[in-house]
Amino acid sequence: MINNFKQPEETTMLNDEGRIVKVLIKDAFIFWTNFDGHVDNVGNSDLQFNVAISPALGEKLLSEGWPVKISDPSEEGGPNRYRMKVKISDKFFPLIYLITDNHKTKLNSKTVASLQGAHLTNIHLALTKFDGIRRGSGIPFTSVYLKTMYTELRPAADEFADEFFNLGIDDMPTND
Repeated sequence: MINNFKQPEETTMLNDEGRIVKVLIKDAFIFWTNFDGHVDNVGNSDLQFNVAISPALGEKLLSEGWPVKISDPSEEGGPNRYRMKVKISDKFFPLIYLITDNHKTKLNSKTVASLQGAHLTNIHLALTKFDGIRRGSGIPFTSVYLKTMYTELRPAADEFADEFFNLGIDDMPTND
């Protein structure tokens, strides 16, 4: 499960023309993850995930050509839900750091698979936009790529997880 119960902090970085070139999201909520390259239900095995964004940021990004998806409200009369699919490039692999027990580990294209199915919190993302032309068809496209990610690994929610999470293997209590 990948979840955060904090309100995300969203910031945009602009270029000299005033266009958004980078999006920073602290305490992000990510879902529909594929960190291990498994083939999904539509035959895609690319490393990617989706990130929820606020309606205000979603509208701002849409106005600048970012590929934002809008879903119907989860509750009748509620606001639409905004999200972006974020790709993880294997050619230009991003900086991905996993924080556990005050230790920072840099992940690579092979070790990033360890995030699949993990309970992640405090997810901080830096995202960039790429505009390209599809080979063969010449059709333009826009994708969002992960530039940097910091996240903490937390134990799954169970009765004892918080009490024993920070214990090293040698510190584990015994029934003596």
